[in-house]
Amino acid sequence: MRVRILLIISICMFSYGCSGGSEEDRKPVYKVTGTVKLGGAPISGASVTFVSREKQPVAYGRTNGSGAFELTTYDPDDGAAAGTYAVLVTKYLGKAANASNINAAHGTDPTKNYDSVSGHDAKATQTTDNVISAQYSDVATTPLSANVESGGENKFDFELK
Repeated sequence: MRVRILLIISICMFSYGCSGGSEEDRKPVYKVTGTVKLGGAPISGASVTFVSREKQPVAYGRTNGSGAFELTTYDPDDGAAAGTYAVLVTKYLGKAANASNINAAHGTDPTKNYDSVSGHDAKATQTTDNVISAQYSDVATTPLSANVESGGENKFDFELK
C-alpha cells in the first residue's frame, strides 16, 4: 500500500514539479484545506492524497500537529483541480520506503497506471508500519471522498475510525 502512495506522489512531483510542466498542460487548481482526526484526536504527520476519479492530476499534502493539511498539485499548497476524488490517508512509522526504482515502469499518468501498481511486492519495499487502517490507503476501499469545486470553500474534515 505504501508503495502505491509513494509512487503516486513521486510521479506527480516528477511530472509536474520537477519538469515544471508547460503552462498549457496545467489544469486550474483551487485552494484545498482540511483536517484529519482519528477517534476525535488530530493526526500529525499523515499523508493525505486526493486521487481523481475524473483523470485530474493527483494532489497531496501532510497533516501538521493539529491534523490540518493543505493540498499541493503543481506548486506548494496551490490546491487541487475541480473534480471528484478518492481520498487516501496514511501514516507510517520509521524510515520511508524508496519507490524510485519502480517509477519508470508506470509512466506519468498515476490514474491510468494505478491498478498495475498492485502487482508489486509491497512487503519487499515497505520498511514501516501504517498506523492507520489499511482501508484508507487504497482507492478501491477508502470510504473517504471529496468534491473540489471551482467556486467552493473546499475545506474537508475527515474523521477516521
